[in-house]
Amino acid sequence: MLTRSLSVAAVAALALVGASACSSSSTSPSSSPTVSSPSASASTATATATSSPKPTTASPTTTRPPVAPIIIVKGGNKTVQVGDALDITTELVTKVSTSNPAVLKVSQPSKPGANPQMNAGAEAIAVGTAVLNVYGTLMGGQPNALLYTVNVTVK
Repeated sequence: MLTRSLSVAAVAALALVGASACSSSSTSPSSSPTVSSPSASASTATATATSSPKPTTASPTTTRPPVAPIIIVKGGNKTVQVGDALDITTELVTKVSTSNPAVLKVSQPSKPGANPQMNAGAEAIAVGTAVLNVYGTLMGGQPNALLYTVNVTVK
């Protein structure tokens, strides 16, 4: 018990010496240096620690990670999320259109023989509804005929 009391007293004395060595005075050189008590030094250190700027952390993102495109091969109804891509893999598609370009951004297929060959598609860019029209060549050779429509709801 006596050893512990001596240790506590030694730590307090060191804190007092350390506090006086670390404190600075803004008074003129003719005045004597001030010695602050350990409790005053502790409160100064606490105030300094709490007033220092907090480290910044990145705010969580609200976007989803990339997902595979949604494959479209026939007409019907699709419900998707903003950011989803629709990939139209139907053969002989010549063009696509949308009833609502504020909701779906369409991309046209590449011309036959182009390298690389790109499918037609669309990207869901806003919440809402739109009709995606898919045109292509019919078996009789009629180009740009309406093959099918897809009713798209973007959430």
